Amino acid sequence: MTVTEQTSLRRAFAQIRKEGVVAVWNQDGCCRTCIWYDEEAAWDGKPVLWNFAGQGNRVRFDRAGKCTTHDVIYLYHNSETFPKELARAVEILGEHGLTVKWDGNPDKSIVIDLTVADDGRHA
Repeated sequence: MTVTEQTSLRRAFAQIRKEGVVAVWNQDGCCRTCIWYDEEAAWDGKPVLWNFAGQGNRVRFDRAGKCTTHDVIYLYHNSETFPKELARAVEILGEHGLTVKWDGNPDKSIVIDLTVADDGRHA
């Protein structure tokens, strides 16, 4: 059975949450800055990984589980404070068959590239 992008993302985020990271999918807000300020109290002192869904940027899937809105998904994080936890989150995404690009730089987004097929070729 083929595992869909939607299933891979759902399973990866569930595992990331089990490892203690606040992993939020399709976080709404007017902008990324407002989200950080709005969620600061809830997220304070915890490793956080999330994608921005505000301003019509929500990630959506078709009935077959294929992402229909994005070729690339940007994940925001606080890896400057929690480098080990967020590095492990990147590993988990990869373990679930997702192509992840991130050089460990806390100032850069973690990128999930959905244009790369399972065999490494661009779809």
